[in-house]
Amino acid sequence: MGANQLMGVDNELKAIEKSISNNGQDCTQDAEEDEHQLARVKDWINSRHLDTVELTDVLSNFPDISVEEMDGVSLGDKTPQAEDPIYLKALYHALPMNYVTVTKLQNKLEGEASQSSVRKLIDKMIKDGYVEAKGSRRLGKRVIHSNQTEKKLMEVKKALDFDAMKARAKEAEPEPMSIDGKA
Repeated sequence: MGANQLMGVDNELKAIEKSISNNGQDCTQDAEEDEHQLARVKDWINSRHLDTVELTDVLSNFPDISVEEMDGVSLGDKTPQAEDPIYLKALYHALPMNYVTVTKLQNKLEGEASQSSVRKLIDKMIKDGYVEAKGSRRLGKRVIHSNQTEKKLMEVKKALDFDAMKARAKEAEPEPMSIDGKA
């Protein structure tokens, strides 16, 4: 890591420390426990030897640490703006799985997406924090099961149900008749 990157990580750690020390509302842990948790995360980050550290990596490696809100910005609320329907279907099929592979997901999508498209969908899931970046060749990439993924699965189910209801309503609409009484 370069000096600038170390300073960036150090600044992030200071922000986390400040968040922990300024958060007087969290009465479930004492200051000693907070310091212990912070030391664990610092040691883990320093042992990674990477340029960047993703929040999802930290949360998946430390499931006992909960991060609800930092500086008034909620971390779990990423409201999608009209997401791609194929991505929603892919999430619908992938989130309940333990491991996801390109082949499994392509079969679940019933040929709606090519292999390269499915790879891109899985990459987007990794970027969004629903799937781990590393995986086994045989099993595939591990799906992260957390409160965030459960919420997302419920949102996706609602969105797909709403879309299905709109499609059924459109099919049920009578066709307009012409003046001569023929459709």
